[in-house]
Amino acid sequence: MSYGKRIDWQRRQKSIKNNPNIQQAKKIVLFDMDGTLTDPRKPFDVRLMPSLSKITEKAHIGIVTGSDMDYVDQQLKYLLNSELKPYIHILPCNGTKYYKPPSSQTAPYELSDSVNMKDHLGDENFKQIMLSLINQLSVTGLPGISLTGHFISYRGSMINFCPIGRNADSKVRKQFSEYDKSTSPTYREIIRKRIIQRFSVRGVSHLVQVKLGGSTSFDIHPNGWDKTFCLKHFEGVDAWFVGDKCQENGNDKELYDMLKNKGKSFETKSTENTRLIIENDIIPKLWFSDNILSSINIVNTDHIIKMLAAILTYGINVHTKTKVEELKYLLHLHRFINQRGKLRSYIEETRITVETLWYDPMVSVELENGILSIIPITDDGFYDALSEIMYFITIHDSQFLTKKTKSKKPKKKKKVTENDFEWI
Repeated sequence: MSYGKRIDWQRRQKSIKNNPNIQQAKKIVLFDMDGTLTDPRKPFDVRLMPSLSKITEKAHIGIVTGSDMDYVDQQLKYLLNSELKPYIHILPCNGTKYYKPPSSQTAPYELSDSVNMKDHLGDENFKQIMLSLINQLSVTGLPGISLTGHFISYRGSMINFCPIGRNADSKVRKQFSEYDKSTSPTYREIIRKRIIQRFSVRGVSHLVQVKLGGSTSFDIHPNGWDKTFCLKHFEGVDAWFVGDKCQENGNDKELYDMLKNKGKSFETKSTENTRLIIENDIIPKLWFSDNILSSINIVNTDHIIKMLAAILTYGINVHTKTKVEELKYLLHLHRFINQRGKLRSYIEETRITVETLWYDPMVSVELENGILSIIPITDDGFYDALSEIMYFITIHDSQFLTKKTKSKKPKKKKKVTENDFEWI
């Protein structure tokens, strides 16, 4: 571990130690689990760690899933034993259970809040729901697909119904998923309608919702106990969301729709797609909202994101026409970074290297033929450096555009009179 990284780690540990209320985040990025951070019923995709770590420098992370805590422990074991643990909120069963971040990496999660479906609906209504699911299971026909066990799982605040059984291995799950998609409407959509019909016959359909959960099951919960329930734990917090079941009848839809109008919800197709969403859509907005967006009046932040993508890919034309102008521009940038005191930089010819205060290089900035190129040296702190550079460009260009040049008024011609010729 380099000196700079060690200092950053020590600072983070000190922050955790000195802040017992670290769970009180101002911003939180919520993630579904299956299909978003993991493949269905598979372990956490460790390739997401650098991206999630970057999020924790500006926000907290929430895992909101239809699964109960035992499945979260199984699938996210790697993540929940990492240094990110004090920044991760666990929200099983659509957030109807809440585990606040522990005070340290070694401390255990403890249940902070929960609700009970059986108490909410009443014993008789709950019984009718269970009988309906048992009846549906008895007539389930899945040609060529093995049935395992654990078909109905009561999780306290919701019921999970899995036609093939939650004990199914990857092979059986894949067979079911392929069979499900082979029909139109899908097999699960057909079964969902039949479940609702059975609920209706028993007089309980108006009390609950039936959602597609994961890739093989259904989530049944009281009205309003969808994933938007988790937001009750974060009143006044700026929330983001990434999930995969965001379409009609998916268990991510309500939360996705609620945050969509704010431009803060994203539908993913895979764990790799999740990583790209974090890097391209979430991290830039989290980081640059503090520096750039507070310094200029911009309504549509998508313009900022597009500009950042263009800079990293093609560079940006800063309108310098000569080598002397390029050197002056870099000199101004160099002085700007060092005067602000958050980072440091040194300049050589037509290049600036931006470093941490502990001399760890972050990015290289080159200016040639009027094109400013930003070249990452390391992933650590990259957005810190990019934020400072973008802040400088914003201020420099706005000053350049608003700078007024005084127009010289033409001198009035002196009126010639007869007295001017008296000397003749």
